[in-house]
Amino acid sequence: KHLAMAPAAPLLEASAEELAEFALMAQAEARTAEARGELFASEALQWSMALEALQRSCWTLRKAFKGPGKAFEYLASHVPSATAELGEAELREALSAALQETPSLTIPLWQVEGMVKVLLHIDGEETLRKSSFHRAMHFLQPCLSLSQLRARLVGRYGTLEA
Repeated sequence: KHLAMAPAAPLLEASAEELAEFALMAQAEARTAEARGELFASEALQWSMALEALQRSCWTLRKAFKGPGKAFEYLASHVPSATAELGEAELREALSAALQETPSLTIPLWQVEGMVKVLLHIDGEETLRKSSFHRAMHFLQPCLSLSQLRARLVGRYGTLEA
């Protein structure tokens, strides 16, 4: 009738240096989360809407161009003055143009501002490069299983223990 409790897993042993490194990672992640919260003045609904719109548009771009590299080039092609990096104004212009010319992206133009904020603050950078766009697209994909969540954590922090 009663389920036996499984023995507790042994605590992970970490050196003082590893613990200090984990603490620095946690502090950096807390600062990033706080900065993301400030983007929308702690309005969870606006954050959620921008994130959902960005997830849908990134999914559509990734599917249409078979990868984030070509999707980034497509966005950059909408800005004549674009270099290998897109600043906030250039990214806003590129997303607006892409939304207007891609019928499968049924996202209102008024959501572009929120999408730009989220996209630029995933890694906390002021410009978007092809490599940061690739990381952002990876971050925006939903985790559908524990193994995907594990892979994301290891990819972001270098170790599962962090």
